Amino acid sequence: MKKILIVISILFLCLTGFAYAENKTSQKNTDKVAAKVNGKPIYESEIKNILNQFLQRSGMDPKSIDYNSPQLANYKKNILDRLIERELLLSEASKTIKKDFTKEVNDEYNKVAKQFKSAEELEKKLKEAGTNSK
Repeated sequence: MKKILIVISILFLCLTGFAYAENKTSQKNTDKVAAKVNGKPIYESEIKNILNQFLQRSGMDPKSIDYNSPQLANYKKNILDRLIERELLLSEASKTIKKDFTKEVNDEYNKVAKQFKSAEELEKKLKEAGTNSK
């Protein structure tokens, strides 16, 4: 189930694009925060950029749109909801990946360690290889 969530979140990222990333540094000073998820801001310009992409794909000119119109309010809310979901999924995915990765590394280390008669012998071989167990 968690892997499905990870795949869904990655697909969402690909579909929405990263148009907001290039303006990220200036956003911090001038852009309004629409929401915060686990302390990470979602900027209004990010919502606007995704809406612009949608409008362009629909054959509409984003310059001719009144972004304050009530008709667009529902679209902007849906985009914000998806961005919040994305952040939550990415947060959960990073926790899951980190746990799985740490467990996998520890399991592999333990398999290798069992092949040695003592911890000292293992440390000696690791040192010869230019590393250690820490």
